[in-house]
Amino acid sequence: MSQKFVAIHYSDFSGGVQTTTAKNLMLNSELRVGINVILDEIGAVKKRLGYQKIGSQIASGQNILGNYYFNSSTSAYSQHIVACNGSIYYNSSGTWTATSSGWAASAKIRFESFLDRVFAFNGSDAPKSWLGTGFWDSTDLSSAPICKYGRVYQDRLYFANETANQSRLYFSSVPTSGAITWDTTNDYLDVNPEDGQVIVGLDENNGRLLIFKSDSMFRWNGSSTEADPIIDIGTSSQESVKTIHSITYFFNRYGVYLYDGGMPYLISRKIQKWIDGIDQTTLADVTAEVDNEHYYLAVGSVTVDGTAYSNVVLIYHIPLKAWTIWTLGDTPKFMAYYYSSGARYISFGDNNGEVFRLNNGNNDDGSSIEVNIETKPFDLETPEELKQWTECFIITSQARGLVEVGLKIDNNPIETIGSVKDDVTRIPSNLQGRKIAVCLFENGVSNQWSFEQTVFREVFLLGVS
Repeated sequence: MSQKFVAIHYSDFSGGVQTTTAKNLMLNSELRVGINVILDEIGAVKKRLGYQKIGSQIASGQNILGNYYFNSSTSAYSQHIVACNGSIYYNSSGTWTATSSGWAASAKIRFESFLDRVFAFNGSDAPKSWLGTGFWDSTDLSSAPICKYGRVYQDRLYFANETANQSRLYFSSVPTSGAITWDTTNDYLDVNPEDGQVIVGLDENNGRLLIFKSDSMFRWNGSSTEADPIIDIGTSSQESVKTIHSITYFFNRYGVYLYDGGMPYLISRKIQKWIDGIDQTTLADVTAEVDNEHYYLAVGSVTVDGTAYSNVVLIYHIPLKAWTIWTLGDTPKFMAYYYSSGARYISFGDNNGEVFRLNNGNNDDGSSIEVNIETKPFDLETPEELKQWTECFIITSQARGLVEVGLKIDNNPIETIGSVKDDVTRIPSNLQGRKIAVCLFENGVSNQWSFEQTVFREVFLLGVS
């Protein structure tokens, strides 16, 4: 004799993507697939926004190798600057205008603000500084070392990874009359120079300078005789290290970690398949940015379950501690935030001399956005029972005529059942199987739409066959 289930509503998908847990152990709020979606509308899964070009193309076929916003006390001197093909450009009313040239064309140029100037350094050429107007020069850099990385900490400018001393951390004097000096003979700190690793990143967190190597992490208080080792976990890319609200996020070959003053811990376990699928030859090129609610990590090409994905960005939804996956139409090479008309935005430069504003518009600079959603396989906590799914619905918003719906019953291939005709879409009745997953697909340049609920109004248990 069959048994009837009362109506069951699954209306919370805020758990994000889960690829590590066995399917039967997934939470009802988790997704097996969540590509090109966001979780900002709490409970719902929503198609992400796109991105649009900032200004014109700088140089065809060239990587953007630096991206930074210089915030000056003189608002007219605040500048969004990027590096491309050995030159530094600033955004002058929508036109990228060269303001410094002669840099090594293939080296990343990094920037740091101090003393109302922006400092540029790449580890190959002598560092320079700029007021945001006029010419770049060597102000506050006389006798400074040539290093790859820099950070301001405790009113000093720090440089690290000099070619001859890749584990050495140099520091300037404190400012006197608004200027700093350098004594590279005495003012430096060697950070475990015999460990076979080199410094690959710097950041500040909770009053400590964080020093990253590939497989280790140190912190320094500015006065000890040596840096304190934290853990045998480091980073592969300075550009993955981002701090907001006293929390530092960073990436290495094992995943994404969070540091809040104690021991760093892994936060990417749910998407380990995507971490494992990253091209290991490109780890140093991973780049990231952060806002109040998201950590955006661009990781390049990824292969998951035999499928290759290009231009992948892993999105950590900070309040929800959940992940979604994006695939972009262009290749992010350097991400940064910038300000425009008082609002803060995120930009990225690509491998074709272009710069884009993220989360802007409904398409990727004119190209379509392909959305793929697959829920967990719902078995109503009776995985052994054969079921007849008699009356089922999905609830969406603004998806009418855009979204295709599919079902995955048990371990069978996904079967497309048609498109969304209204906000409430009936799933074909009298389907039989032990478990069922709902799948949604769309590939277009139209508006954002959202997936809000799955409703099983009538389900009959048919017993164990």
